[in-house]
Amino acid sequence: MKIEMILYASLGKMAPHKNAGSPFQVELEADGTVRNALEKVEIPARHPLIIFVNGRHSGFDDRLNDGDRLAIFPPVAGG
Repeated sequence: MKIEMILYASLGKMAPHKNAGSPFQVELEADGTVRNALEKVEIPARHPLIIFVNGRHSGFDDRLNDGDRLAIFPPVAGG
């Protein structure tokens, strides 16, 4: 199956085209999870992340479906 992934902010340097916020395709096995997609682009699951699948907050072990849109953000801090 194919999903669309978008890496934001500092994670953009891990995208194939090195451009934060630009979508790219990732191919996964039929029963792939968010964790599998992160492994494909070499982002360690131990890394704190904010994860959305199709605009809804998700976790590492959530299953993905063909055509899903996976958006990954680094943690946000400020004050």
